[in-house]
Amino acid sequence: MNINNFSSVHEAVFYSGKPNFAYCKIPVRSNFNIQLWEQLLEDYHDKIVVEFLKYGWPLNYIKDTLPDPPTRRQNHLNQFSSFIDSYISKESDLGAIYGPFRKNPLCCHLTLSPLFTVPKGDSDRRVIVDCSHGNNLSINEGIPSDTFLNETFKLYYPRHEEFIALLLNHGRGCAIWKLDLSRAFRQLVLDPHDLHLQGYEWRGQIFIDNRLIFGMRSSPQACQRTTNAVSYMLWKSNIHTINYVDDFGGVSDNQNAEHDYNFVLELFQRLGLEVSKEKCLPPTKVLTFLGKEYNSIDMTVRIPEIKLQETYELLQRFEKKKHCTKRQLQQVIGKLAFISECVRSGRLFISRMLQTLRKYHFNHYRVHITDEFRQDIRWWLLFLHDYNGISIIPDVDWSSPDAIISSDACLKGIGGVNFTTFEYFHSDIPESLRDMHISVLEMYAIYIAIQFWTSSISNKRVQLFCDNQSCVEILNREQDVIRNVEFGTSNMVLVCVK
Repeated sequence: MNINNFSSVHEAVFYSGKPNFAYCKIPVRSNFNIQLWEQLLEDYHDKIVVEFLKYGWPLNYIKDTLPDPPTRRQNHLNQFSSFIDSYISKESDLGAIYGPFRKNPLCCHLTLSPLFTVPKGDSDRRVIVDCSHGNNLSINEGIPSDTFLNETFKLYYPRHEEFIALLLNHGRGCAIWKLDLSRAFRQLVLDPHDLHLQGYEWRGQIFIDNRLIFGMRSSPQACQRTTNAVSYMLWKSNIHTINYVDDFGGVSDNQNAEHDYNFVLELFQRLGLEVSKEKCLPPTKVLTFLGKEYNSIDMTVRIPEIKLQETYELLQRFEKKKHCTKRQLQQVIGKLAFISECVRSGRLFISRMLQTLRKYHFNHYRVHITDEFRQDIRWWLLFLHDYNGISIIPDVDWSSPDAIISSDACLKGIGGVNFTTFEYFHSDIPESLRDMHISVLEMYAIYIAIQFWTSSISNKRVQLFCDNQSCVEILNREQDVIRNVEFGTSNMVLVCVK
């Protein structure tokens, strides 16, 4: 598209005051087979996705004033200048970037955002457009996270448990495979209405991006909704996948695995979706998907040793800190949340961190690390010191537990019964501890029971009976109901996960 064409299209759509799909309806140039998308998504609940693919994805910027990004120096890019040159040249050849220009070619003010790069894989780097900083207003501050085009919208990402459910449904020894879209957001074309929001400057020249960019708040939503639509097509063909943004993980019966995998590859080609061939893996029994290694023979999930070591070293540094930034806190929580997907009990020891995170709005704010926060860090350090990264995929059938334990407590004593071994214990509570909350005493009763019968319940499905609602909610939901009770669970959780 030449300069006169794209600038005139932007002018027409911009002055219409509406997204392209809603009024002007000028088709954007892409590789998508729109007719096939329309055909396969005819009865899909979110079929407006096809309109966005045809006419461009709106950014959903709703502020009346235009963003004012900082004119930040990009000296940190000097060491990656050849990479940036190569990136811009490649994306321009693919038609994803307009430019270079000496001056703004559009009919309105052009927002120029800073660039930065982050490591990607072993040696490659990813270009990010900084849409989150502004002198007065950043682009992302003008994009709401809970609405899209004036309608309430909640973006849902699939969970680790959903992929586990697919494995359990297909059974031990089933086939696992994965596919990865190439260039992710870069395959999705921007609504021409919003071109003035995606400018940046490099080597004194102006460029305008016409694809969705890394760093824009609305980009993950657009990509996730697009791949959700593809998963729906596959579901109608009885092919079971989990899609996380641009990654697809599939599970099949062994006799159908090759057919399913090849069917998906062919469908992607017909739809006009480009896959990253080097990242696609055909059916196998052991496969790494979204950073975790799934083994359908042993029915286990393994977190790579390097991720555990990185997290352990990060926590060691954090334990000594008195303050940190919100961004640093997000990094810690992200790594622990990743591990907690395999170790469910670990979620209990992220709850206070999340509560702290919610108090701070800006990434550069200094966060005070409290003693309670530090206690959770120490729990994780104790756990990670012995954890080998392997977690058993749990059997969902709990109709018949292997062991049943009941415990109880009052202000004078605690006790428990193991109905499998027909054993019991009882102990008086010292006077000095009788002023503790009853929920704390109930939790200690459970802890002592687990410690006492560890050898008889190891690697078994255990059903616990407890008449204290706070303890039940904490153990079943990893919910922080009473602070002191949470302290009481730390040693018990360590015993259980070991």
